[in-house]
Amino acid sequence: MDKKEISEKLSLMSKLFEIKGENSFKVKAFDNASRIVLQIEDFENSFNSGFIGIKGIGKSISSVIDEFYTKGSSQVLDSLLLDIPKGVIDMLELKGLGAKKVKILYEELGITSVGELEYACNENRLLILKGFGEKTQTNIIKSIQMFKKRETTIHYPYAKDRALELLKELHKIKSVTKAAFTGDLRRKCETLSLLQFVISTGSTEDIIRLFNKVEHRDKMFINGKEVECLNVKADNFPVLFYICDNKDFNEILFFTSAEENFLSRFKNIDNFKNEKTFFTENNSPYIIPEMRENYNYQSYSGIIGYSQFKGVFHIHTTYSDGADSIEDIVKECISRGFDYIGISDHSKSAFYANGLSEDAIKRQSDEIDELNNKFYPFKIFKGVESDILRGGELDYSDKILEKFDFIIASVHSSFNLPKGEMTDRLIKAVKNPYTTIIGHPTGRLLLYREPYNFDFSKFLIAVKDNRKFIEINAHPYRLDLSWQNCIEAKKLGIKFFINPDAHTLEGFQYLKYGVNVARKAGLLNNDVLNTLSSEDIVKLLKK
Repeated sequence: MDKKEISEKLSLMSKLFEIKGENSFKVKAFDNASRIVLQIEDFENSFNSGFIGIKGIGKSISSVIDEFYTKGSSQVLDSLLLDIPKGVIDMLELKGLGAKKVKILYEELGITSVGELEYACNENRLLILKGFGEKTQTNIIKSIQMFKKRETTIHYPYAKDRALELLKELHKIKSVTKAAFTGDLRRKCETLSLLQFVISTGSTEDIIRLFNKVEHRDKMFINGKEVECLNVKADNFPVLFYICDNKDFNEILFFTSAEENFLSRFKNIDNFKNEKTFFTENNSPYIIPEMRENYNYQSYSGIIGYSQFKGVFHIHTTYSDGADSIEDIVKECISRGFDYIGISDHSKSAFYANGLSEDAIKRQSDEIDELNNKFYPFKIFKGVESDILRGGELDYSDKILEKFDFIIASVHSSFNLPKGEMTDRLIKAVKNPYTTIIGHPTGRLLLYREPYNFDFSKFLIAVKDNRKFIEINAHPYRLDLSWQNCIEAKKLGIKFFINPDAHTLEGFQYLKYGVNVARKAGLLNNDVLNTLSSEDIVKLLKK
């Protein structure tokens, strides 16, 4: 395990110790250790020296860390997981429920699963408990709804991996002449609850046998239905088009009246060579699958693509909570054909992510200067992901902020402020003269957290008026902005950076998911600033 995974396990152990009723010193010791581990800069050397001199990591915790680091597990944690019902541990995933409240629910109401907790909430049983008011109960119900959605829905990348596995199996069946996935997956939707395939086969029995063998290990599809297949003749494969698309989109583009049956158009399907014929017959330009959603489409040329990228921002290194050195990141980006990167580790208030002290900023700046000389003409821009504090201020004094080439301003705490206060907070950060980009602007975590409650339209106007840029955070759990939000921002002429929020070298693969969002929104090359040359980025940042 790496230090981030070890930190998460130590935090879990602290919670489980509290549920079991262990003494408060032990609970607090493991909770503190989970934060200390993240702040250790040279973790491997500290590990090899037995964490000597690191306050807060004694012999017992050190031995647990040793097991995690070398074996990927711990006997102490394994024992805790056996002692406490899994359903109780699941409750720790619910927003607003810490270990203390879960312990009360477990001991006083005998609740051992999320399902039992939902029933208790619907019966208003939580109101009799100390520390559980009506507001708490309402918030728990909302968290349960999100938890249940995660049980039946997964993020796009994992759905695609699953679909590709199934396609390989389909192509092994002799009777299958063609097979392709369609529906939400082909439109690159952010989350999916069903995989759909179009298959051309002379025998459906082999298909049924294959899908009967599919393991439901991903817990991902509604009503226990993991896949949905339509069997068509090989010559009729353009039916893929209809199955792919959002129903409302098909109605907008093809229906002459709400009652017309679209499927009647398939009576002469043999005349269609491919799905593009559907568009030409209806006097429409070809529309890429990503854009076939429920909104008024306009024809665009120059739609954004990953191949147009010349550089990328929002990258974390070992200076904060990233796994790789700046030099290794530079080499990775050069291998990907980029001309520049923007390094942006966490700011000091992000203690949980080993945020940069003023001394660390100086050391990192000196290293970047050396690497810029070593890898010239490749350009490394100096930046930081500054926390937007509760009052809207950026994290660091102006004297420090002015040393950076760019600032990504992001919210990482106090997510539940009232609408007016959150709106003012974000707008104040936008107006800060040192802010360049607003990072993951709505704060959503797909299937885990809803966007902040704020006036998005008012926020966009501030971004436009203050000539700032917006991030499309490409992490598949964020995809923030959403494609719907991007359409609204584009109408105001706002420009975007598609950023991976990379904490590992593998994190650069997230860029393609950000591109999916941009393409769904109809963004063009000149809407996305990653397409600019390093020289133009220098001019832009100075401006």
